[in-house]
Amino acid sequence: TFTRNGLEKIMKECGVEEYHFYYPYPDYKFPTTIFSDKRLPKKGELSNNLRNFDMDRMLLFDEKNAFDGIIEDDLFWLYSNSYMVVIGADVEQEYVRFSNDRAEEFNIKTVVELADGKRVVRKYPMNKEGYAHILSMKSAYDKLNEKFAGSKLCINRCEIEYVGEMPVATFEYVEGVMLSEILDACLEKEDYEGFKCLFAEYYERISYNETVKVTDYDLVFSNILVKGDEWTVIDYEWTFDKECPARELAFRALYCYLLESESRNKFDMSEMLKLLHITEQESEELREGELTFQKWVTKKRMSMS
Repeated sequence: TFTRNGLEKIMKECGVEEYHFYYPYPDYKFPTTIFSDKRLPKKGELSNNLRNFDMDRMLLFDEKNAFDGIIEDDLFWLYSNSYMVVIGADVEQEYVRFSNDRAEEFNIKTVVELADGKRVVRKYPMNKEGYAHILSMKSAYDKLNEKFAGSKLCINRCEIEYVGEMPVATFEYVEGVMLSEILDACLEKEDYEGFKCLFAEYYERISYNETVKVTDYDLVFSNILVKGDEWTVIDYEWTFDKECPARELAFRALYCYLLESESRNKFDMSEMLKLLHITEQESEELREGELTFQKWVTKKRMSMS
């Protein structure tokens, strides 16, 4: 086991001049994401850290918060749990996330890579069963783009390309800060009023044309990038041809946000429920609904987390 500096020393001693570092996350044994020096993790992305399978493990501090601090100080390259070194020429892929703990038909990988010198985001099916799911993303884009036309919510453009007979969903690479990161900053400063105002703005934006029978069920905070007044939905693979109240989508966003980190328990969930006009009984029913949805996505598989 070596540090990055230790590995680089070995390279020099062996006369290796061209090499590139990649960072498997959460570790090299069962990575779900691979970062690179060109696409390092952003604040809020490293929330899935509990991966011990051989014995119980003590949790002594908020590891997501610790990683956020490391990322802010540009030290992830030093504190990454694992390294993967490619000797020789660099590869075009800057980032890969595997969503392979799902049912076969939803099994995909998301890649940030270069195309004609520009960054693009591509989603590839991991098998033939996933072709239909990839193709559905273009349809989802068209329907959501029409639904939110004239609103304060942008939908990241999707096009379908083909590698042989395999469909690939290609998206623009959008710059911005995840909404979840901005909410985290409010909690860190104990700016609960700012948190509520930001959430209220989120609720207002997603409520546009809510009676239209098209719903992006996964309008969670980490799927929205903010750049100035422009809010862009970057991932909408769970889009359905049905009507769903915005308050239920907002509840799910809050629920998923809470599950990712203990430190987010600072805000009063009951106050948020009042804002959404959701009773305790309704919130319990929505939690049960989330479990049902997750079981539908994974079928007989179980996620590592």
